Amino acid sequence: MTFVEMLTQARTSREIQQKDFAAALNFTPQYVCDLEKGRRLGSVEFVNRLCDWLGANDRERKKWHLAGARSHGWNI
Repeated sequence: MTFVEMLTQARTSREIQQKDFAAALNFTPQYVCDLEKGRRLGSVEFVNRLCDWLGANDRERKKWHLAGARSHGWNI
């Protein structure tokens, strides 16, 4: 599953709108929209805030960071 797919699923499975999701993570709605459309790459700060918001354990956090790194083109 790609970072875009993971992000979209994380938001939609909780039935939260992009603007509310963005506000919860303290990012702009445009940034979240761009991430979900694959127009931007997620920053480490974004992934950290997302994992905090999700209550991700260490294993889940690693999964998110690896997906984010792969979206940047890193072969991990």
